[in-house]
Amino acid sequence: MVLPLQRAESSESPPAAGGVLADFHRVHRSPRHMVQLFKRNSLGLVIHIVLWCLLIFLGGLYQADRALSLGVLLVFMLLSAARALHFALGPRLAESAPVLNYTLALIGLWAMALVWGAVACYVASRPELEMLRGTTFIVCAGIAAGGVNANSPDRLLAWGFAALLLLPAAAFMLVAPFPDRGLPLLMLVYLIYLLVVAKNQNTAFWQAFANEQRLEEKTAELERLNEVDFLTGLYNRRCFDRALELEVRRAARSGESLSLLVLDVDHFKNVNDVHGHMAGDECLRAVARVFEGVVQRVTDTVARIGGEEFAVLLPQTRMDTALRLAERIRQDVAALLVPRTGTDIRFTISIGVATRKPEQSDGPEALLAAADAALYRAKNSGRDRVCSAQNATAVPVRG
Repeated sequence: MVLPLQRAESSESPPAAGGVLADFHRVHRSPRHMVQLFKRNSLGLVIHIVLWCLLIFLGGLYQADRALSLGVLLVFMLLSAARALHFALGPRLAESAPVLNYTLALIGLWAMALVWGAVACYVASRPELEMLRGTTFIVCAGIAAGGVNANSPDRLLAWGFAALLLLPAAAFMLVAPFPDRGLPLLMLVYLIYLLVVAKNQNTAFWQAFANEQRLEEKTAELERLNEVDFLTGLYNRRCFDRALELEVRRAARSGESLSLLVLDVDHFKNVNDVHGHMAGDECLRAVARVFEGVVQRVTDTVARIGGEEFAVLLPQTRMDTALRLAERIRQDVAALLVPRTGTDIRFTISIGVATRKPEQSDGPEALLAAADAALYRAKNSGRDRVCSAQNATAVPVRG
């Protein structure tokens, strides 16, 4: 690859103002956030069953109404099993069917809330269960608070869960001839409080996420810049050394040929002395542009490894292919014309080519040393030519 990969823009941007509907469209399309919601709701797979068992067996509901107790327990177990299956399949669904994935999460969560809301209504409607009302409403209030906290990344889920859990019982007690009118009003105040908490937690979550994402982007940008030669935009020596070591190991495993071109601008010191260092810098940038037009494969690595020295690493490339590529680079550089005030600059480049099929015990030094030796041979043979390390012959200058 000639130029370092630019940082990809994240598809998971922080939310803009747009209310619940915008929140819905944002979250259900984000695999990362759906996986996080699954993790935050994983405790709910068992907590509903555990709390219901405590309520019916320790609170006395089982003795009062066995059919209801066991029926609701069965419903909770089936819902938890269905949600567990969805949580297992969710990461894949988030990629292939994000809308369906979010809808299933919403249905599973809200179904749990509706069951608790129905239970609260039933307890409120039965005078013989008056002793259980306080315990039941406390359990419902705790579950509503936990659900709001667990689903704070998505206001739609959090608000819907709290409302479906608390609102049915509160509405029933306000409409029906319920003796204690203060309890439903207290539940409504508590519901409003939970909705406000959900909104504030959602805002705090997305602000934290935005800060985390900005930090990740800055870190990635710094890492990218740490691999770039600022003058030419090519990879630098540090990145090249790492790529060379990696490709040598990969070629040793696969048995494929690995080729390396080492290139040096001829008489570059004279260019700087006669035309100035700014002109020399422009010549180096012109060479980098030649690489951009010639080296096309994303698996190739082009780097500036010294002042006027470059390297091209070519995985899965035989010697004959590497020599043809090197000769094309040499010809394109020789055809360059760098305009300067008063005179235009022409210059040439010498190239050493080495190809090896590394063994498992080989390090990167052998290939680099062979390409360096070929480069020196090209220099000593008159410059402006390509020289192979294998046969120690220089490719003659054409034209």
